Amino acid sequence: MKIGKRLLTLVACLSVVFLSAGCDNDQQKEARHIKRGNALMEEGELDKARVEYKNALKLQPTHAEPYYRLGLVDEQKGDLRSAFSNYMAAEQQNARYYPAALKVAQYYLAAGQHEEAQKRISAALADDPKNAEAHAIAAALLLRQKKFDEAEIEARQALDLDPTNVSACSALMGAYSAQNQFDKAISTINEGIGRNPDNLALALLRVMLYEKAQDIPKVAESYTAVFKLKPDTAEFRADLASIYVNAKMLDEAEAFLRDSVKERPKNWDFKRLLVVFLNKNRSSDVAEAEIKKLIEDYPSNDDLYFWLADLYASNDSMEKAVELLNKIVERRENNPPGLNARTFLARIDIKRGNQDSAKRLITTVLSKEPDNRSALLVKANLAFINGYYEDAVSDLRSILRNAPNDREAMLLLGETYFAQNHADLAIDTIKKLIDLDPGNSAARVRLAQIVSYSGDKKQAMDIISLVTKTAPKYAIGWEAAAR
Repeated sequence: MKIGKRLLTLVACLSVVFLSAGCDNDQQKEARHIKRGNALMEEGELDKARVEYKNALKLQPTHAEPYYRLGLVDEQKGDLRSAFSNYMAAEQQNARYYPAALKVAQYYLAAGQHEEAQKRISAALADDPKNAEAHAIAAALLLRQKKFDEAEIEARQALDLDPTNVSACSALMGAYSAQNQFDKAISTINEGIGRNPDNLALALLRVMLYEKAQDIPKVAESYTAVFKLKPDTAEFRADLASIYVNAKMLDEAEAFLRDSVKERPKNWDFKRLLVVFLNKNRSSDVAEAEIKKLIEDYPSNDDLYFWLADLYASNDSMEKAVELLNKIVERRENNPPGLNARTFLARIDIKRGNQDSAKRLITTVLSKEPDNRSALLVKANLAFINGYYEDAVSDLRSILRNAPNDREAMLLLGETYFAQNHADLAIDTIKKLIDLDPGNSAARVRLAQIVSYSGDKKQAMDIISLVTKTAPKYAIGWEAAAR
């Protein structure tokens, strides 16, 4: 019996030891997952980083840092709503985890909720008066309040504490720019870029400063740093081409786009940008010739035939588009290009009022690929047009389950909710779209219209005022404001 009791005591003691070791191991495992996630973030492997952070969260669900890291991933992917939710979750776990709390402050600042932002800034500085990021966000808040001298003091204090602080550099530049002190503003940004040569935000701020000064050569020169950081991102190339076009420098725009194609010959987005530019600013014939030359060089690239069909359709040459698409159907049958061609034909049929033909085409596509996003979107459009709103909602939700950030599906879903008299759901859906695409002026105008319909005229006018302020050339925004 004594031996038995000793054995039980030993087992009990060992159990305590192992349990304690297990707790330690959970913390160590959490740290390893976060470390691996951070490394993956630096490499741009956002989805893999997310997996690591979620694994850390499973081990320590009451820790703030995994939520914060997940917020950073969401922010990088452009899902600001989810990012904010994760930062809030981190703050709820630990209100004094200031990396997350200050992120929340930034979001409140962007939303104009200054008191909420100030509350978090004050708490951070009370705990740590030398928190550079807190001083930087304080500077940004003062800038919003047009207290430029105080903003400069806070921003400089932040930079004294952390010369590489991007938020402080941005706020200081903003204070100078708001007071039309261009030389100081550009000097501040150049110093910031010197300390943070790989920071895209600062590189883009320099572009914006020169654009505001209407110095096109300096704009183009500044974009060189952007292209170095993002060599294959078409969005930035399109922005510079658009600046040239607005300045009526069409030859410079075309030369730039052609140089971009030569520089990155495997980037098809750049080739597409050139074709779109030629169609819009030269002629459809010139754009057609460019596509046909590409088809000669790359005859097996199915996308080029769709480019050509899209060109014909956009210039009301519907018969040419239909003829080309039918050839794709004959050649590629039930392979993805053949199914995509049928979907394209269905869209043309809807435009022509041939709904029965469109339905037959979409039915064929969905019988082969039930989750085909383009076909489901056309099917939802047909349902919406005919007032079958529940069917439209079902198809759109199917799209969004597989692609939560699908902007076309989100916009149509918002319109469908509004048609069903669910203004609250419509508003929430279009707000999500704007979170994903802050520059979408059309979505903001539509949001204002629905908000006005729901009875909040003041909020509607605030939304429209933001459109007219940020996109003064968007005529529909002014028309909506007048209404």
